[in-house]
Amino acid sequence: FYTGNGQKILVSKPLGEYEELFIEYGFFRVHKSFMVNLQKVESFIKEEGGALLMGEDIKVPVASRKKDHLLLLLEKLTELDDYS
Repeated sequence: FYTGNGQKILVSKPLGEYEELFIEYGFFRVHKSFMVNLQKVESFIKEEGGALLMGEDIKVPVASRKKDHLLLLLEKLTELDDYS
């Protein structure tokens, strides 16, 4: 895991176990090796199937099978931000 302040945390459990714990906090598994906080996504990049641009120019690949669901979630977040 990488935290907002750049700290790196090594864990021993499979990512799937954390996926279940963090989904209610706005995290989404975008790839077999990556789970992101949707509130920290800066933009979606339409290259090689797709990637997310996170803070400090970090690119996270998006699995093709996760892309449609991810884009729906990001759209909902944008709509919520527009009303707040």
